[in-house]
Amino acid sequence: MSRLQVELEKLGKIEMKRLSGLLFRNRIEVEQQLDLQFKRRLFYLSKDDEKRLLTFKVWSEKHHVSIGYILSVLIPFYAQRFRKTRRKQQRGLPCGVATLTGKAAEYWLRKQMEKDFQDQENVELWKQERRTEILLQRDMRLHGEDEFEPRKKTILDYEWPSYYVRAYRKKVISERKQNQQELNSAENKSRPWRGNPFL
Repeated sequence: MSRLQVELEKLGKIEMKRLSGLLFRNRIEVEQQLDLQFKRRLFYLSKDDEKRLLTFKVWSEKHHVSIGYILSVLIPFYAQRFRKTRRKQQRGLPCGVATLTGKAAEYWLRKQMEKDFQDQENVELWKQERRTEILLQRDMRLHGEDEFEPRKKTILDYEWPSYYVRAYRKKVISERKQNQQELNSAENKSRPWRGNPFL
């Protein structure tokens, strides 16, 4: 196996690890909101349903609202629409995950948002939260930390010493660039990338 193949295999494992972490954190957030707001919980979910739950995260970013808000709209709506007598439905989700994350659910979410945020207050709040998040992530990268692997890497974590040197050099250059960017922080407002929260 060539070195390139080894590196690609490593990258594949890293991405799978990140996906697993994303699915886990998303499920935990959904479970916390279900318990906090409705005293409900998630029972057994298939792998496909766990991935479907990521739809809430997509909607959260797309519509600039929290997952908690999304659930506060959809759970009562579907609990009323699909009245179940079985105890599991009363304590768990009122319907299947596929229904709760489908197009009809997003339609009702948007309709409720039009009533709750007539002046788009949610967008301004999202911008403030996104700015803070970007700055925190920037600080983490400056200190050699990763969102999914918070432990700092040492030379022992690299297969070859040259890889460590390369990573260290890249880190130093990144810090220099960051220092320059901080001096020109006003540029953040002039960059026209989609969803720029500094505008």
